[in-house]
Amino acid sequence: MRRLRLWLALNQFPLTLALILLFVGIIATLLICMMLWALQSRGPAEPIPGVAKAFGMRERDEGSYRVMLVETADGTVALPAPVRRDCRVGDRVVLRRTQTRVGAMYGLASCARGTPLNRPDPKRPPRVG
Repeated sequence: MRRLRLWLALNQFPLTLALILLFVGIIATLLICMMLWALQSRGPAEPIPGVAKAFGMRERDEGSYRVMLVETADGTVALPAPVRRDCRVGDRVVLRRTQTRVGAMYGLASCARGTPLNRPDPKRPPRVG
């Protein structure tokens, strides 16, 4: 401890600034540990079937992103919609629900292309009459 004080005095580094930096570092470490503890998974992810009900956009500082609303047996869930998947309104989707200490987190596991509820099947000819 004496060497640290000597080094701080010789380099004209204010002791109060060193204590403030130490305090901020301890607080940041505690916050990160608390966040990791709260978001820790409490078991394996379970598949939840649902139906895509609507799509929209949300804004963030980085820009906008696509959001989909999925109707499940538990209720309606809003989650980011990947652009690479061809999900449309009425498609059957499977969500991946992971329980955490503070609630559930949802992610899109799959989107059943070709098995829509309100889209015509492109492989069948249209009905006439």
